[in-house]
Amino acid sequence: AQLLYIIRGNQVPAEFDELQGKRVAVVCVASTSSYDPGAAASVLAQLVESHLRQNVKDIKVVRQQDVANWIDNNDWDQTNYLEVGKAVKAELVVGIDLDGYRLHEDATMFKGRANVTVTVYDMSKGGDAVFRRTMPNFSFPLNGGQHVSETTDAQFQRKFLLVLSQDVA
Repeated sequence: AQLLYIIRGNQVPAEFDELQGKRVAVVCVASTSSYDPGAAASVLAQLVESHLRQNVKDIKVVRQQDVANWIDNNDWDQTNYLEVGKAVKAELVVGIDLDGYRLHEDATMFKGRANVTVTVYDMSKGGDAVFRRTMPNFSFPLNGGQHVSETTDAQFQRKFLLVLSQDVA
């Protein structure tokens, strides 16, 4: 059993399995910051994109660089994912709303927290939302926290976003 776990991992069936064979754009917006390449929202979008490429058969994911370039070159309203989807010719848009994002429990402990809503928009159906999942109060680690002397902000943020991206994907 342990050998199978090592080979296959702990994969959970997707709640939404209609990304296969589609051209998909992943767009993430955090309520606390603007869209820039170093922001948590941008890193989360890149990680989700990577998970989708690795785990969804025949998916064609629009590169985050193309999404970011369009956003930078246009006066984008951060609540309208459909504009981005049309511009990058995506069939589906995975919109990730990141709210209440924080890394510190207090001055001495890291504990990542976020409220996340994932919505999939189908561009062929006029941008209708075909899937929505809300993850209120997502936290990592689940029990306790990690002392600030054990890691840096950047290292903990990367670890937290990696765990969050796996759950989102």
